[in-house]
Amino acid sequence: MLLSAATPALAQNNPIPNIDILLQKPPGGSALVVGETGRDGWFRDPIPVEAGEYQVAAACPPRRQCPAFRMAEVLVNGRVIGPDARGRFVFLVGSGIGQVRLEARVLSQPVSIPR
Repeated sequence: MLLSAATPALAQNNPIPNIDILLQKPPGGSALVVGETGRDGWFRDPIPVEAGEYQVAAACPPRRQCPAFRMAEVLVNGRVIGPDARGRFVFLVGSGIGQVRLEARVLSQPVSIPR
């Protein structure tokens, strides 16, 4: 039996720094860049908000090349927000809130290699 270790090129779930974190009020609201991920792949900051529904997304900043990545985790005020049926991370803000603590983690996207 032959065993081999995964090489860094094949690794998955590595944190991806410098990815923009976007906040948008769907449907059709413009996306606002609220920050970018740090070396550990996490974005953590308080964000001012109004009442309504919000979608959190990640994007490669303009004029930068990024590896394949995926939004892995989103927390709002310490509560885990899972992706909906369409893969979107959506949360509701009630009236009188004014601010939420947004945490988002971006990891490398698994890549399948044909054999």
